[in-house]
Amino acid sequence: MAAFEVLNQKGEKVSDINLSDKIFDLEVRKDILNTVVRMQLNARRSGTASAKGRSEIKGSTAKLYRQKG
Repeated sequence: MAAFEVLNQKGEKVSDINLSDKIFDLEVRKDILNTVVRMQLNARRSGTASAKGRSEIKGSTAKLYRQKG
């Protein structure tokens, strides 16, 4: 068991707590840490990218794109 201090908002020691080594004494997995950090950074993005639709293109009323095939 690992013993840690419990602090209040002022930074004063309130008590001690014992944490299980089974949970808190594990080796850090860099691949999982990398995945979580990238996921959080991607969630912060604004996501404002878009393409113009047919009604948003100015200019001509003729066919705007070539026919497929």
